[in-house]
Amino acid sequence: MDIHSGGIDLAFPHHDNELAQSEAYHDCQQWVNYFLHTGHLSIEGQKMSKSLKNFITIRDALSKYSARQLRLAFLTTAWDGPMDFKEEVMEEMKSLEEKFSVWFSKGELILEKLKNGDIRDEKTNSDSSTKLAERYQSTTLRRMLILSFRATKTNVHLALADNFNTRSAITAISDLINDLNKEFKATNTYSIYSSLLEITIWITRILSTFGFPPSKIPGRIGWSDDQDVVLPYLRTAVRYRDAIRAKAISKLEIDEIDTLTRRLDTLNRNEDPIFARYISGVTSFTTAIENLFKAKAPFSCYLKECDRFRDETMLELGVSIDDTDFDIATIRFADAARLVAERDQKRAALAERKTTEKQKRKEEEDRKLREKQEKGKISPSEMFRTPEYSLWDEEVDIRFTGLT
Repeated sequence: MDIHSGGIDLAFPHHDNELAQSEAYHDCQQWVNYFLHTGHLSIEGQKMSKSLKNFITIRDALSKYSARQLRLAFLTTAWDGPMDFKEEVMEEMKSLEEKFSVWFSKGELILEKLKNGDIRDEKTNSDSSTKLAERYQSTTLRRMLILSFRATKTNVHLALADNFNTRSAITAISDLINDLNKEFKATNTYSIYSSLLEITIWITRILSTFGFPPSKIPGRIGWSDDQDVVLPYLRTAVRYRDAIRAKAISKLEIDEIDTLTRRLDTLNRNEDPIFARYISGVTSFTTAIENLFKAKAPFSCYLKECDRFRDETMLELGVSIDDTDFDIATIRFADAARLVAERDQKRAALAERKTTEKQKRKEEEDRKLREKQEKGKISPSEMFRTPEYSLWDEEVDIRFTGLT
């Protein structure tokens, strides 16, 4: 036998006994070439066992966490070391999953801009107005990104060669995404888009090796989602919103409302049951925009409706829409409850900050009022006393007389 696996608690005496019996019975010198002994699974610091009644079934785990989150938890733990399955760890996995998904949505945005011809290679877009300093900065940025990518590839290879250290491999990829996020700006991406796409495709391939199947939907990069099939439809609706929002921000006359709306005709007639839950939200948004157009509403009303579609309608359906400086938004699927909780938390923090700032302004106004009132109690002779005029002629009777 080449490889034999089992829990670390089986190493002795179970596997030693198995070797002795099997080698004696089969008259061979070596019954197993390699043993892979996995670490114990603990639940909140205690070994999982039926006697302690702290075991969790796979079905129970999947009812609370996604299969992807569970796989990430296993990958970030040494296969031959103990694993402590607890709420804190799984919250970290949710954040890690979100981090990857957010970057994949950015990669898809770059791919879409490239497909639409909005991004061109720097060599074919080098007009005379391009400054030498900007080209030098782009070259330097691209070089730094390539060096970071090469270092990550090396670190991932070394980690996997070191006893399948998937934790270090995942950490290296996560650190690389940190570097990518720093450079995700429209001014930068137009010069380094090819490097960003190459890196994103590599990340997708490595994650696929770890058991995260890539999406097969055209225009998607990264791992697959159950809702992938509805992404093309959602993208049409979000791009409609992008167009309305861009016009409102630029304060350009929204005179193409009929043309923009016609883009959604096919979408609104979609009878796919998977997309049914999104139809009402999209229809509500387009109807609101049409009503604003008929009422000749101010641009601020259009922006508020765009925000409502992003922060309420779609978010509560598990679709995260994030505006960027590329004039179009990124789109990703996420847990609706988590998105709503994060939104409410941000709103609460914003409200608290506004309340604090209002309180500070009130306190400052009260302080100035008190100072003014205190000054009003001081006699003129004291109020105007300075180091230069420290003494007054007390015998002089200061009077104000009018001209007669």
